Amino acid sequence: RDEIYDAVFRQNGVHRADTLEELYDFAKALAYVPPPAGPRMLIVTSSGGSAIIATDVAEEEGLRVTPLSAALSGKLREILPSHCIVGNPLDLTGDTDAARYRSVLDAAEGEYDAVMAIFGDPIPGASDVIRPGRCELVAYLGGAEVERTERSLFHEKKIAVFPTPERAVKALSCHVRFHRDRFPLSAEGAGHVEATPAKGMSPADSMELLARAGFPLTRFRRAGTEDEAVAAARGIGFPVAVKMNSPDVTHKSDAGGVFLDVADEAGVRTAYRAIRHAEGKAGARAGGALVCAMAPGGHEVIVGVTKDPQFGHAVMFGLGGIFVEVMKDVSFRVTPLSEKDAAGMIREIRGYRALTGIRGKPPGDLDALRMLLLQLSAFLASHPEVEEMDLNPVIVHPRGLSIADARVVARP
Repeated sequence: RDEIYDAVFRQNGVHRADTLEELYDFAKALAYVPPPAGPRMLIVTSSGGSAIIATDVAEEEGLRVTPLSAALSGKLREILPSHCIVGNPLDLTGDTDAARYRSVLDAAEGEYDAVMAIFGDPIPGASDVIRPGRCELVAYLGGAEVERTERSLFHEKKIAVFPTPERAVKALSCHVRFHRDRFPLSAEGAGHVEATPAKGMSPADSMELLARAGFPLTRFRRAGTEDEAVAAARGIGFPVAVKMNSPDVTHKSDAGGVFLDVADEAGVRTAYRAIRHAEGKAGARAGGALVCAMAPGGHEVIVGVTKDPQFGHAVMFGLGGIFVEVMKDVSFRVTPLSEKDAAGMIREIRGYRALTGIRGKPPGDLDALRMLLLQLSAFLASHPEVEEMDLNPVIVHPRGLSIADARVVARP
């Protein structure tokens, strides 16, 4: 699966170039530019429009074009003509020369992790502005003879020069996107997962396995008879969810095997009978019912696991419902997950903003969600026999989260 290759590349510092142009740009940046110590970037330009483009691309690529400090602003105002625009980007305007660029870079030394100089006009001596071996790179626009001469000098000095600011920023982002962190969790207490048929463990077996491992599940009880289902609902407290528990049915809702917000004993009995009828209609083994507490409101997400023959366990994350099924808005990482991996999985889906709270809905507990992904990674490290897992839905509350349903498939 191509998305698993992407996840492996992202986690291990492999830069995937989609075009030959990107391949050359990435190689140039990796060869000539040391990795920045952080994401702060200073843009110095003689072309205001190009600097705006560079700023937009930098923010998209994870770099931060942060404002100048008060001390640096004061220093620059002393050395620059009054018509220069002192900020970040720092616009030296069209009458600048190489000496003005150099004075700015000297003044800003140590303030930023990376510096990009954009030369919007042919500037003699431009190749003397950038110092080889530092996290400094160049976007040199135009095509005049002096520009071609300066470009050759940049290459001779092993300075990374690019024809557009977009290409320069994207090449630099190679260094800031990929870092490897330690793996913080270990799994204890879950025990071995018994090998199961291809259609998986029953939902109750899956939930009990995860409960032993300490996962945050809604309260649940299995019921083998109608009366047991009623007793389970009484013990949990109404309203409850009553769900099919056959190991042969993956999509219980589609089979008519899920009843939510069941408010009384009569409703439990009706749901149980409907589930038994649905099992027979599907030709599935009878598994009784799983009676669960209704989770408090929150953001619905899905967490899944598949086992790739080359890379092992891959964890998938996405928002629930249409976001996964229709829009395919998901992220992948292979295990083991670092804290940075887990946080990145959450942030990179297109629907991330929904988790932060929109239209009056409170934000979800993203720390709890990140810890769930790390806990799952640790669990998988000690359970190589797991082939597939679905935690769906997981309800992310303003504080904490609840796994409302689970499915596990294991092999010997």
